[in-house]
Amino acid sequence: MTKLFGLSVVLAIFAASSSATSLNETDSLESRTAATKKSCMITLPGVGRFNQYVKYDFAKWSKFPLGLSISNYGITADPEDEEHPFDQFYGPKNVILKRGRPLQLRVPGGQTQSPIQGAEFTTAYDDILFSSVRTVAKVSNVAGTCHGFFFYKSDTQETDIEIRTSFPTTLFLTNQKSSPKALTSTFDTKSPLDMTSDFHEYRFDWLKGVTKFYVDGKFVGSLKKNVPTMPGSMVWNNWANGGSWSGGPPERDSVLEIRSIEMYYNRTSVTGVNSFAKTKTHNYTRASGGMTLSCFSIQRAKARASTSCDKKKKAHLEDDKIDWPMHPSTTFNNGLFEISIPKSSVTIFAPASSPIQSEEQW
Repeated sequence: MTKLFGLSVVLAIFAASSSATSLNETDSLESRTAATKKSCMITLPGVGRFNQYVKYDFAKWSKFPLGLSISNYGITADPEDEEHPFDQFYGPKNVILKRGRPLQLRVPGGQTQSPIQGAEFTTAYDDILFSSVRTVAKVSNVAGTCHGFFFYKSDTQETDIEIRTSFPTTLFLTNQKSSPKALTSTFDTKSPLDMTSDFHEYRFDWLKGVTKFYVDGKFVGSLKKNVPTMPGSMVWNNWANGGSWSGGPPERDSVLEIRSIEMYYNRTSVTGVNSFAKTKTHNYTRASGGMTLSCFSIQRAKARASTSCDKKKKAHLEDDKIDWPMHPSTTFNNGLFEISIPKSSVTIFAPASSPIQSEEQW
């Protein structure tokens, strides 16, 4: 909700093949571990196939990931619209990231004049077409804001998970109307009883012809009308404008905490699993163990072992200086990174130099 900016699109479309008829509606949190790579795509059983995957565990980060972008723009109130009495502004100072803590999106308390400050970030790209997005978050216990986890291309191409903190027992799940004459597709469902005191996973699977919603891995409902069909961005925000939907502005600071975001998704401008636009290489030190590669180059769409590793270029990387999502098999031992790769694996990605933030994972 409340997104008012234009997004360019790339029209070479890679569609996710949804298996809506065979979807296990009681899909558990653990089922994601069965995701496999096949034919340059990631297959998520019971959901579909995607060409990208990333997980952001924000407690491990001290700088904002390159794959995400902090919003910095304003929205002007319409004097004719009672639902939007205040101007709004999404600014960087209300997006708070500190190593060892969840990411915080803050709406400062006690605001009485326009613009009302809020917090928002998006994916750094706007060519996502179909996805499975899981946000682990703890909701503010302060009334008067709206938390949003959603896909956005335009006001007629939008899928929302929204939490209105003035209504702490309800989740609002929506596909916004796809044309001026269409009706908004929406339903609400009971929220976890402790969503303001504990973290829960809020998930939507946006597939061709259907949007499915889950809370803590439990299926809660689906929508088949007004399903978005055009590429766009993922958005996370915490906002208030004084209208009846968000309520507020809040009397005290309202803080949405996000522990992690996990996304399986398609980018229309990318071919292959998490391919980089340019070849990036990096040398790593030999690590003991049968399947751990010694020095190897990480190149677009493949990893190649090297037998001639220059000892002077070995990667002695300090753990506290590295802020990039690593391949799941990466470990840090005695000042060195080790990546264990099964024989069947063909795709590994890592940053070109250090310290750096890598936009993509495997």
